[in-house]
Amino acid sequence: MAMQQPQPQAADPSLVEGETQEQWKGRKEGDRLLQEIRILLQGVQVLGGFLIVLPFNSRFTEVAANEKWVYLATFISTAASMICFSAPATHQRLPLRDIDALGFTRFATSMIILGLIGLSLALILSAQFVIAFVFDTTTSIIVSAIITVLIGIAWWLVPQFYKGKD
Repeated sequence: MAMQQPQPQAADPSLVEGETQEQWKGRKEGDRLLQEIRILLQGVQVLGGFLIVLPFNSRFTEVAANEKWVYLATFISTAASMICFSAPATHQRLPLRDIDALGFTRFATSMIILGLIGLSLALILSAQFVIAFVFDTTTSIIVSAIITVLIGIAWWLVPQFYKGKD
């Protein structure tokens, strides 16, 4: 009985030539993060677009002086969020050789978290701004508090239950 020779294993077609399994995992995680950013960035861009055109609306002159400061804080939070969300995509397109995939993943994750902080603040402030204009300050504070709690639970508290679980 002849002994069977081990068959040579075919190279993984998803690996780039010369890429280790660890580098492949880092590259795939970076790609996944960029997909997440694309989704988040669209929402921030829509909010930013509305904020850009808002002062040109004829009724903007009716906004109270203190609410214009809320508008400014909302605009800055939205812009900061947009910058954070777009930074990883921008860095990936820079003509750099041998990008450290793990380092890029850490950077992209940090930018997503910072962007989410800015977006959280922008959503809370934009709700306060709109509700104060339509109703009154007290109602706007109540609605903003509810939105703060919802964001806090959905975006910041619930993910803590997934930590360390596969």
